[in-house]
Amino acid sequence: MRVPFPVPVCFAWIVVGLLAVAGCSQRTVPVTGQITIKNEPNAAKLAGYGVMFELAEAGPDGKLVSSLGEVDADGKFALSTLGSNDGAYPGKYRVAITPPIPMGDDPHPKPVIHSRYHDLNSSGLEAVIGANGTQFTWELDPPGK
Repeated sequence: MRVPFPVPVCFAWIVVGLLAVAGCSQRTVPVTGQITIKNEPNAAKLAGYGVMFELAEAGPDGKLVSSLGEVDADGKFALSTLGSNDGAYPGKYRVAITPPIPMGDDPHPKPVIHSRYHDLNSSGLEAVIGANGTQFTWELDPPGK
């Protein structure tokens, strides 16, 4: 009788499978949101802006995990960590909202939100993501406010 895989190969696949399951103990949860600008009814000005969530403290592996999203014409976003719109890991995050990056020689777009929001250290935006996911709403100051 012929064994399809030698025993050491089968054992190796079992070990790899167990390690993969052990490494996936925490899953991403859905995270969505809406961003508006104070005294500005047109959220479309935020289309293309980036939303970055970074864990406030390093995880057990010593890494800071980031999740990213892009604001649409309605001011809405959904975060992605491992795959498209898969959400983020539960925890406390620092948040930044960044302007779109111009392509090639295109000029930088006129700012529509205060520049403090562009940096995790100055934005003042924080988020706590629960075990079942979270939805956020932020009203941001326009430039110069």
